[in-house]
Formats: sequence, structure tokens, C-alpha cells
Amino acid sequence: MIGIFPDLADVPVTHCWTGKLGFARDFLPHLGAIDGRHYALACNGSGVALLPYLGYLAAQKVLGSSDGDNAYDGQEFRQIHPFYTGRPWFRPFLSGFYRWKDFREGSG
Repeated sequence: MIGIFPDLADVPVTHCWTGKLGFARDFLPHLGAIDGRHYALACNGSGVALLPYLGYLAAQKVLGSSDGDNAYDGQEFRQIHPFYTGRPWFRPFLSGFYRWKDFREGSG
């Protein structure tokens, strides 16, 4: 943070967001419907800006309007995840690594 905004060097950080993000393997948002259920997901870290628009497009599709037609419609999710079977077994290792890295950089 200080590398980007040096003026914040003396500002204490009291809160941070640790929510989940929806990343897709192809790095594209996905909008579509399965069994009559419409979805808009996988904004790859841009959900705050993009999901209101994708929600609007999904609503237009539900209403049957051609205004909902878009480039993100019905794209298939690519299923090429080596060593991944649907359970994120690697998450504790990555979290531990980044905790260690944050600790090391903060105390160095």
C-alpha cells in the first residue's frame, strides 16, 4: 500500500476485506442460465464495478428483452485444472505462505 500511496505511511490500517472473489480460468465474466436459473459471476476481482451491469443484463434476459444480449452470454467454463478436483486443498498452504511473507516484510 505504501509503495503505491507513500502519503499513507503513518495511517494505521484497522480493517481489511477478506471475502472471496470469483475468478474464472479464462479470466472472463460469465453470464447465462442453467435450468431456468440465471447467473452472473466470475468478474475476476472487478465485481464491484461490473456486477451491477451484468445484473441488469441478466434481468433483461429474464424479462425476455433483446437488451440483455451480450458478449458474455453462455460461455462455457473451461475445465482444465491440473491437480484440482473441486476441493481447494492448496488454500491453507497459500494462506500460510502469504501470512509468512507479510510478517517477514512487515518486520524487515
